[in-house]
Amino acid sequence: FTTNAPTLTANTANSIVLTNGTIAFRGIANADVYANQVGSQLTNITFQGNNIFRLNNASNNFASASQNYTFATNSGSTNYGGLEMVNGSTAWRSAWLTIGSGGTLLASNTSAIVDGVLTNSGAINVVNANVSYLSNVVLNGGSSYLSQSGTNTFNNIAIASQASFLADALSQVTINGSYQNLGSSVFSNLLTVGSGGSYVGNGTTNLFAGLNIQSGGAFLLNNGSSKVGGTVSNTGVITVSNSVVTWQAPVVISGGYISDPSTNIFTSNVTVTASGYLQGGSNDQFVFYGDLSNQSTNRTDFNLSLATVLFTNATSHTFALTNSGAVYKGSNWLNVAQLYTNFTIGTLSIASNNNLTVTGTRTGSLTNALYVGWLDLQAIEAAGITTNNYSALTNGIVAALTLPNINLYYDKNLSENAYLGGMEYDLWNGQGLLIPIPEPSPILIVMAGIALLAIFRRRAGG
Repeated sequence: FTTNAPTLTANTANSIVLTNGTIAFRGIANADVYANQVGSQLTNITFQGNNIFRLNNASNNFASASQNYTFATNSGSTNYGGLEMVNGSTAWRSAWLTIGSGGTLLASNTSAIVDGVLTNSGAINVVNANVSYLSNVVLNGGSSYLSQSGTNTFNNIAIASQASFLADALSQVTINGSYQNLGSSVFSNLLTVGSGGSYVGNGTTNLFAGLNIQSGGAFLLNNGSSKVGGTVSNTGVITVSNSVVTWQAPVVISGGYISDPSTNIFTSNVTVTASGYLQGGSNDQFVFYGDLSNQSTNRTDFNLSLATVLFTNATSHTFALTNSGAVYKGSNWLNVAQLYTNFTIGTLSIASNNNLTVTGTRTGSLTNALYVGWLDLQAIEAAGITTNNYSALTNGIVAALTLPNINLYYDKNLSENAYLGGMEYDLWNGQGLLIPIPEPSPILIVMAGIALLAIFRRRAGG
């Protein structure tokens, strides 16, 4: 129909019957979903089965007092079982829209707008269409959302509660509001979290073709095991909580990456830019199968001083500190906070049969250096080698670690480092040293004690 008030004349009662058919409106902006029930000659049609209400390059009558509707099967002969939005530009506007039990929503070959709180307990299919949801979207348990060659934009709160969300390899999803996944979500193409948007995955999230988190966007994975394939670009904040996450392609972090507490596995190279940062505590593990380039100068937010960084699953790795703020700090080891803000690593682990090359830049007072707590050289520890067999120990160090141009400092006061004997190792032709963190001179200890006493006195007086 090309009018919202078509003329239908039945010669006899019940002579026009529609069974499992479609009522379609084309090219109009005021289609009325209730026209088959009251105020229209569509009431001359006898409806049977489960019928479809279709907007073909059309929109519903949003100026009407109410277009709130539940599309569901077995809800009465005049109640539509499905909504179709096809071709051209389409729009559905109402305070709320429900796809009920057995109900369907199809968007096909259209640029569509859904303006109203959408609750889905049935099935939503997006096929070669661009759909923008302007209000909240709730995907209830048992429902499904399938996108095939579609672009799906969520501009407000979206909640997937034990629902199935699947976007195929030709579909794109953009989140400008808040998307909460409480079930299982699969994104086979790029997922974009816009500025001010947030994705919260409670359970399992699988992305196969990349993730783009824009500045001001947030991506949280919580209480699950997830995989992210495709290149990751992050200028917002990634938070991984109580989860195991595997990143299967290169990751560039220009914003934040926070682990609390989780296991974070990076199977390809990772770059942390000048503004980026990593955060993790004593129960957090960052596992690198490839290389790590830390260019961060963000001392305020970068903190791995209690976390574990493990290099494994390859024969060789590079940990590059060039252009980073990780620099030589002299012998003032009293100020622990100072080293916490110097890109310190709590535990640096190198798996057996792996070699780590640590590189940086020597530019006078800004010479790069790496400070770690426990230097965990797993091959040496597995063999029980100590300074009692100095030759085997140095061979093991060289096999696991290469320092071509900067020093690596370890904490000799940790019992885990006892195998190193608190000694300095010059094994790379004088280019880099493995050396205990320098202890402060007695005068620095006295000065630090006076400073702390002054602080306590001020606090007591205040």
